[in-house]
Amino acid sequence: MLFVVVEPHIGMLVNASTFVAAAILVLVGVRSRPAASSRSTSGDGDPGAVGQRGKLFVLYGLV
Repeated sequence: MLFVVVEPHIGMLVNASTFVAAAILVLVGVRSRPAASSRSTSGDGDPGAVGQRGKLFVLYGLV
């Protein structure tokens, strides 16, 4: 109901400011971590196996 009272450009400014606030919260709140190592943790020795990536392909297919 606030959109009825506020001008459209003010509403867009509020929307953009909440986006900026969320970005700042992520930048400040997430700690820096080193990149993942290239070694597989599953122990199968083949990180590119279809079984590992099959779930990802299904998710891409759903989108």
